[in-house]
Amino acid sequence: MKRAAVSGGTGAIGRAIVGRLAASGYEVFALGRSVEKLEALASPGKVHPLAVDLESPAGPQSVAAILGGRLDVLVLAAGAWAWAAHVANLGFT
Repeated sequence: MKRAAVSGGTGAIGRAIVGRLAASGYEVFALGRSVEKLEALASPGKVHPLAVDLESPAGPQSVAAILGGRLDVLVLAAGAWAWAAHVANLGFT
């Protein structure tokens, strides 16, 4: 199964992207700050909520660790500036 991560997964655009990717067969990791909104997106085996602050220096690194460096699609619906400085050094393949 292909894996995708969507930053801003709880916003209107992010939620739509999460839903579309999950419906297309991706295992989706929805990233956001609101635990309640993330939990509403959860779907066993399809959508995994990850509460994370991508603006903190440790945010992108913690996501990379959770994902184990394996990711097929990264959608930056929010927090793009936080990822931009780190994405090349996170070890994704």
